[in-house]
Amino acid sequence: MAHFLVPPNGSGVGYDVDSKLAPGSVWRMQVPLGSAHDITLGGGAGLFVRSNNPGVVPNAFSESQNGDLRVFTLSGAALGTSMLEAGKGEQVWISLQVQVVSPAALLVQLIPRPNRGTLNPGLSAADNHLMLQLFGAPRSTYSKTDQPLTNPRLKRNMTTASVGPFRAHGMAPAVDSLRMVMTDIRAHQPDVYRILGSIGMLVCRYMSDSTKLISMHSWGTAIDLTLNRVRDKRDDGKVQYGLTLIAPIFNRHGWYWGGGFPTEDGMHFEGSRAAVSKWATQLVP
Repeated sequence: MAHFLVPPNGSGVGYDVDSKLAPGSVWRMQVPLGSAHDITLGGGAGLFVRSNNPGVVPNAFSESQNGDLRVFTLSGAALGTSMLEAGKGEQVWISLQVQVVSPAALLVQLIPRPNRGTLNPGLSAADNHLMLQLFGAPRSTYSKTDQPLTNPRLKRNMTTASVGPFRAHGMAPAVDSLRMVMTDIRAHQPDVYRILGSIGMLVCRYMSDSTKLISMHSWGTAIDLTLNRVRDKRDDGKVQYGLTLIAPIFNRHGWYWGGGFPTEDGMHFEGSRAAVSKWATQLVP
């Protein structure tokens, strides 16, 4: 039986693959505009393979052989949908639906949160005890809504600056670190960089699900990001694909990703224990 095998793109995002379907069934995948991806046809010796919409997926794809498998490299030339058909004579035996989408559309797609045990390697999340010990209290009282920072020393150590794709207001060494993170993202994940935004860094309040614990935003050492102006919904067990691409970059700079929290918070990044301990030594009196 002929069947398409669609190898995952990194985490497999953008692909909706049915492992074994009967002849006449449709496999589905997505390809970012301007990108190329391999697909494999198993049991397809002697079958024609063609795109029925070459303006979207050109027929000039390359082919190689890997044992009994035929490997094709598809490219997305224009936004839209094409059927990649395989068959013999005039009969189409099997089809692969290829949807060419913008990189932004692919990057905001939701995928299951990766295994928590693989996230934030070598890093530990900071807690209120450490933050109070290092920096003192941002203010004397808190609520579920944002209130002004009142700690005089912390106020002297806040800054507002461009970090690349947006301006950030937070603790000065954290903003400096964030600028370096964004430089790396621009170099290694330029499609994500182009659609990055923020909904805030310094926000004095309780954590979202607590009336006792202070949010890390209250010290200006955490940031919430958007992709293409879309927020990642908290605690739904899913995260935007683009966030999974930049989380390792944040980790390399000592930032802890909220996607690894027990209550998943994919849009949230904060200074790890190691990072905030370092930043504490860089504050002015």
